[in-house]
Amino acid sequence: MTDLGTLRAGNAGTSFVSGVSADGVFVVGRTATNDIGSDRAFLWEEGNGMTDLGTLRSDGLGVSHAVDLSANGDVVVGMSASDDPGSRAFRWTAVGGMQALETLRTIAPTDSTTAIAYAVTADGSVIVGQDVNDFNEQRAVRWSDTYGVEDLGTLTSDNRGDSTAYDISDDGRTIVGAAQADDGRMHAFIYRTTMQDLANVALSLGAIVEDDAIAVAAQQDTVGALIGEGFLVGAGRNGFSISGNLLSTGSDNGEGIGSGTARSGLLSYGYGVSDQVTLGATIGIFGNSLGTDAIDADNGYGASLWAEFSQGGLDRTGWQGSAALAWGQQDATITRGLGFTNVTRATGDIDLDTRVVHASLGFGVQSGTWLLTPSVGLTHFRTERSGYAEAGSDTLASYDKLTMDRTTLTLALEGETRVSEVGRLSLGAGIEHDLSADRARVSGTSDVPGLAAFGFNSGIDRNDTRGFVSVGYRHDINANSVVSFDLDVGQAQLGSGVQTGMRVGYQMRF
Repeated sequence: MTDLGTLRAGNAGTSFVSGVSADGVFVVGRTATNDIGSDRAFLWEEGNGMTDLGTLRSDGLGVSHAVDLSANGDVVVGMSASDDPGSRAFRWTAVGGMQALETLRTIAPTDSTTAIAYAVTADGSVIVGQDVNDFNEQRAVRWSDTYGVEDLGTLTSDNRGDSTAYDISDDGRTIVGAAQADDGRMHAFIYRTTMQDLANVALSLGAIVEDDAIAVAAQQDTVGALIGEGFLVGAGRNGFSISGNLLSTGSDNGEGIGSGTARSGLLSYGYGVSDQVTLGATIGIFGNSLGTDAIDADNGYGASLWAEFSQGGLDRTGWQGSAALAWGQQDATITRGLGFTNVTRATGDIDLDTRVVHASLGFGVQSGTWLLTPSVGLTHFRTERSGYAEAGSDTLASYDKLTMDRTTLTLALEGETRVSEVGRLSLGAGIEHDLSADRARVSGTSDVPGLAAFGFNSGIDRNDTRGFVSVGYRHDINANSVVSFDLDVGQAQLGSGVQTGMRVGYQMRF
């Protein structure tokens, strides 16, 4: 440790350091003078010792503090007493000496008080600190030769109150400080082209994880419809079906999960390799309203390959089995910053891709007029949300790719009975249980101070076990064609909202 000394005779008094040049050669601060004891700004240079930088007063008296300096030590900034009441921010150079920086005051410039320059860029061209405006508010300011003095504002909705800029990045791009918000308290801010609440910016990065969780759950439900389109047609016969599906999830105010809907249109073709087995494929197009304003999804598309088995053929008695592979894809735009005050919105383009593997086994038993079929099914989902980089905001982040897996066991009992010569009624109930289900986690990098790398986990409650009931009606147009209507009601994957699914379809064999 080296004692830098003071400006008083005999090295008496105190001194404080507040800044150092990039190479460590120059140091600035304040110390007691050798004559009147007032604190004075100093510049200390290795080999030359301490230099009194003076004050802005015409008589050379008064207090001054040096707070920061440029990378090479050529420019020093701080505050000083002046001939006006109060203090003024200053800029000092070896050639020009100490010069007062412009003030925000226009009504009574002589009353400018507690102005101070806290920081300067590496090249000395831009200075930030605090000044007083015509309303006697202390305001964060930026000084530059290009724009003079600029009031950076506050975080209040009416732009009133106090703020202070404490530091600026070496390149002058980022300013940080504290500003009054609508709650009356001082909040940390970050400023590039506009003032943002730093805490809310950080929170908005983490909030995206909840939007991802909602989007993944919605797409898994939508693509899952592709695995339920199988049917039997009989040996050597063909068949096709067309259906429209609507899936609606009710709002969950307690969890903050908004209501969402998914619509899909599906077209299926099947060929009977025997009376017991039909192989087929389904293609579909779907659109989602994802229950979160942050994600604006385009229409998606998907396809599946499936196989249906029935020991009793079209009677659906005895052992029953099905298997399917499905895939669905959807593009979307994701927006960060919605719902946060003093946060500029940032957007990115994402791709959602879901793959599904499904198998089920059941046994059909005729009991009186009812065909009862208990069944067990196992379904595995894998959804990937592509990585993306944001645009459109002062503060930007890049998000890593997100992959979420879910494996679900389904136990169900369905009963079907004829209610007329051409009509059949079906009733069903069951439970789904997630044997494993990944929680959404987002990670990435950002240019937000303190969050160069980040990771956040979803906090939305998951329902690992979900009950459901169903009712359906089949109407035979003739021996080879039928129209159907199905309604399912159950619990959603996320939150406590009720999820309702409706399906209208037409099937024909030929």
